[in-house]
Amino acid sequence: MTWVIGTPITFGYSLLIGDIRVTMPEGKTFDGVRKVAGICNGLLGGFAGNIFQGLAIMEHFAAVAKLPDGHAWLPEHLIEKCPPIMRKIYEDTERLVKKEYAGVQIMLAGIHPTANVPKDTSWPLPYCYIFRSPYFVPEEVPRGTVQSIGSGSAVEEYVSELENLSDFKRVMGLMKFEAGDPGGFGKILSHIIGGVAGRQLVPGISPHLHICMVSRNEMNERTNDRVHFGANQEEIKFSMPPVAHSWEEFQSMTKEMGFASDELKAFIG
Repeated sequence: MTWVIGTPITFGYSLLIGDIRVTMPEGKTFDGVRKVAGICNGLLGGFAGNIFQGLAIMEHFAAVAKLPDGHAWLPEHLIEKCPPIMRKIYEDTERLVKKEYAGVQIMLAGIHPTANVPKDTSWPLPYCYIFRSPYFVPEEVPRGTVQSIGSGSAVEEYVSELENLSDFKRVMGLMKFEAGDPGGFGKILSHIIGGVAGRQLVPGISPHLHICMVSRNEMNERTNDRVHFGANQEEIKFSMPPVAHSWEEFQSMTKEMGFASDELKAFIG
C-alpha cells in the first residue's frame, strides 16, 4: 500500500509527495523504499505498486532521460515516448512477478522548458501525468488539482482532503503564502498532506514522506523530518529512517532484514 500525491501548481512549479511503506503478501509492513525523486532537469517521478516493477521503470528513466544543464523535456514528447517504454519494461518484468502481485502506476510531474501559464503570466507552465499498467495511457492531472496514486487513493479521508486542496475557493486563502516566498503555497500543501499522513488512518501508508518540488531553474527534495517537544519539554525527533533508492539497495536492505531474494518481487509499495 502507498500514497503518492502530485500537483502542477499554477505559480510555476510541480510537486510530488510520496510515503516509504512496503507491504508484504501476508499484510505485514515496514518502512524502507523511496517512491518519489527527481529524474532529470525539470522532471520528477514517482511510483506505486509492485516495488520491483516500479523501481525498474524509475531507474530506467533516471538513466536515459538526462539532459544537459539548461534543457528540459517537452511534456508532449514525454507523453508520446514514455508509454511504449513503460509497457516494454512492464512486460519484461511481468514474467518474473506472480500475477496477483503485478501492477504499477507511475506519476511524472515537471515544468515546461519555454511555455508559461496562459493569460499573460510569467509563471512557467507546470504539468503532471499518471500512467497505469498494463497500457500506460497518459492521464493529465489538471493544473491546480491534487491527485494521487496507490492505495491511499481509495481511502475516503485521503480522497476528501485532496478534493479540498483541489477546490480553488477553499485554498484561495493559502495562496498568500506564495507572496515573497516562491514555493510557499507548495510548502503549505506539503504540510497539510503530511498532517493527514501522520494520522496513520491505514497501516499501509507511512507518516514519513519525501517531498519534491521542481521549477524551471531549481529542484528541491526534502523529507518531512521535524522536532517537537513533549509534555516535559523533552525533545522528540521525527526522522526519516533508512530507505532504498534502487532495486539493488532494496535487495541489500531486505537481505539484512532476513528476507530471501525470491520473496521480494511480491512486495508492494
